[in-house]
Amino acid sequence: LQIEGVPLLGCDADQVGSLNAAMWTTMAEVGSANDENKVCMILESIPVSALLAFAEDFTVLKTQERLMQQLPELRRFSVSVLGNGFPALIIETEKRTDEEKLLAEAHRTLETTFDEAKTVSALKSFINRVVVNENMCPYTKDADISATGLEMRGVGPGAVGYRFSPTTDACMVMSSFWNIVCEMMSVPEDELS
Repeated sequence: LQIEGVPLLGCDADQVGSLNAAMWTTMAEVGSANDENKVCMILESIPVSALLAFAEDFTVLKTQERLMQQLPELRRFSVSVLGNGFPALIIETEKRTDEEKLLAEAHRTLETTFDEAKTVSALKSFINRVVVNENMCPYTKDADISATGLEMRGVGPGAVGYRFSPTTDACMVMSSFWNIVCEMMSVPEDELS
């Protein structure tokens, strides 16, 4: 691969969260370019069986036509495991067509209009209307505090964390999600609700 000029990316992921954060972040970065691209992620702490499962799941995901209509940017990607049981993923993108370039530019323009305060406010409104008012979670009494009523079980109420990612790109959304999971996993349990 080095002879072909393929970047080799060492990754110290050793758990599901950090593995997914690394893979989706790499895919988001590779996919942001219009040209074809190829990278190799070396994941020595992850069993090859987990890498094979991810590659197979991604391939199956791409066969879901209704989903691909909503996430067309994923069509450009292919994910495979390096041969002979080596713990490495090959992530490749095809060159964007002229139509895909126009769509990507339109999405980037749209993303400049996203407003964090308005987005968080809308999400809090949804939480209050659906989760609180419809009693979907008996431990959430408003959009700002969660785990109310679990003190007898050793869980204290705590602030709800809201994160904002101004993107329309599926890989970047997944990257943001998994990086937030990693952030939460790094917080001591007594500081979470």
